[in-house]
Amino acid sequence: MTGNVKKQKLQADWIDAIVEILVRLPTDRVMVVSEFIAQSAKFDDPEVLETFVAFRHDPRLDTLLHLVSQFDDDDIDQVVFFAEDIFAQQLKRYK
Repeated sequence: MTGNVKKQKLQADWIDAIVEILVRLPTDRVMVVSEFIAQSAKFDDPEVLETFVAFRHDPRLDTLLHLVSQFDDDDIDQVVFFAEDIFAQQLKRYK
């Protein structure tokens, strides 16, 4: 097999694997995955996607996302404001 044929075969295998996962998911989860794919394609920033995937392997982020998912909008806003304040403090420290 040539390099191009191998690449096409690998892509086809990945697509088949993704379809297998999607058919087992509930419709609401498929919609979330679809939105994620659409956003990834729209903004086409591999670094952001790689960072997101790397952080998803961090159990602390998983815990944080789980906790925040239980908050109402006002509380989520407060978490965002707090995180922005911490980030601004870190920027000042490293200047």
